[in-house]
Formats: sequence, structure tokens, C-alpha cells
Amino acid sequence: MTRQNHSDRTRYRLLFWAALATSLIGFAPLISATASVVTASMMGCEVNAAYARPCIVMGTDISEALYTGFMSLILILFTAPVILVAAVLWILFGVFRVRASTAASSLSPSIPPLKGRTAE
Repeated sequence: MTRQNHSDRTRYRLLFWAALATSLIGFAPLISATASVVTASMMGCEVNAAYARPCIVMGTDISEALYTGFMSLILILFTAPVILVAAVLWILFGVFRVRASTAASSLSPSIPPLKGRTAE
């Protein structure tokens, strides 16, 4: 492996992990709200923005936790710029990957024509 290939590979890994981390941070409120709604639905409870309805699971009231998770969705307003940064990072990652694969394919030897056939 050449030094250039190693630095490109390191750059791709760094870009991938940066894009993944910013995506997770940006979408954390949405993931939290979805988990709260799914959990409440599985337990037969209801979650809404008005107040925390009682939800007893194994003798414990989890309504406040579900309500907090659901209401964290409003934080998506603050993480929207992080989502935009993540989108740009994913686009850059895709462009670099396409460029790398195009460069690698241009370095590979071309397939010679079959015997008895001429190139047109």
C-alpha cells in the first residue's frame, strides 16, 4: 500500500466517522421521541404534548420519562444546523468515494479485444 493510498484511506475513515457522529447528534431528539412513542405504544400507554399520562410498567410509573423523551423532539430546532453539517459531510464522503473508485478504475489495465475481432 502506498503512502497516498494510506492517507486517502485515513481521510475516508475520518470523514465517515465525522459524518456518522454528526448525524447521530443531529437526529438524537428524533430518535429519543420515536423511542418514547414506540415504548408507550408497546406498553399500551399514550404519550402526548399536553401532560404525562400515567403509565405503569412492572409497578413503576414511567410516564415522566416517556413525556421527557417525547418533548425532546422540540430540540430538533437546535440540532437542525448539525443535521445540515452532517448532510454536507455525507455528500463529501460520497464524492470522494466516487472519485477514488473512478481513479482506481482508470489505473486498471483495459481488457484486450478477443482474438479474431478488431476494435471498431
